[in-house]
Amino acid sequence: MPRRENVPAKYKYPTREKRASAEAQALFDEGEELWFGRNGASPDLTGAVKKYEAAAALGHAGAQNYLGLAYRHGSGVERDEAEAVRLYTAAAKAGNAEAQNNLGACYSLGIVVKRDHVHAYHLYKYADSSGTCMAAKNNLARCLQRGLGVAKDEQRAFELFKEASEAGIHAAQSNLGICYELGKGTARDAKKAVQLYSAAAAAGSVAAMFNLAVSYEEGLGVDPDDPKNAEKAKYWMERAAARNDRNAIEALKDMQAV
Repeated sequence: MPRRENVPAKYKYPTREKRASAEAQALFDEGEELWFGRNGASPDLTGAVKKYEAAAALGHAGAQNYLGLAYRHGSGVERDEAEAVRLYTAAAKAGNAEAQNNLGACYSLGIVVKRDHVHAYHLYKYADSSGTCMAAKNNLARCLQRGLGVAKDEQRAFELFKEASEAGIHAAQSNLGICYELGKGTARDAKKAVQLYSAAAAAGSVAAMFNLAVSYEEGLGVDPDDPKNAEKAKYWMERAAARNDRNAIEALKDMQAV
């Protein structure tokens, strides 16, 4: 976080994560193995949560963040968004960049806490300053592109989306595609947009699936005379609808009515 920026006290967070004890780190590592199913083992989310709880009780910020994710999504434990926010907050205040990013999302969406775009912006900025949380870079870019909690700056947003995209953040690839499609912070390039949508959609980005479907349907960035455009548009729209994207569900109804 640049020192020249005058950040109100309520929006300040540590830029370095508090070091955990050896015992807490060992418990966290065990939790990681269970969560991701490493060393040939199948994932054991319930077992992982128990390890994270033990590590979190000892002040391990990373464990607090993962435990927050578990409660947020009901993975290995009953879903409890209030507990998730409490854990994200504790980890964020201990300097964990991923928790700062996750807490920022809660403030952006108004999950448990009152929606506060300014607070979210500062959390994303702190998380991004760590250099280890590329997802925060994507979220920070969204704030700048839309002027959420900060002055609008489409050029800077484009640069951040590009950095996050190159780091493999699929949501950023989709957002970067939108920049190229609409000319936000860069020159319009529909073909480049389709390339980015295609890569992100193949990796599972629902937003990219929808955007790619629209591109095929409208002949943007693709060969407008390709007879398979309608088929491709329907395929990607169905993929997005299957992931409960509301826009895709409505668009698919229109496609099917033709």
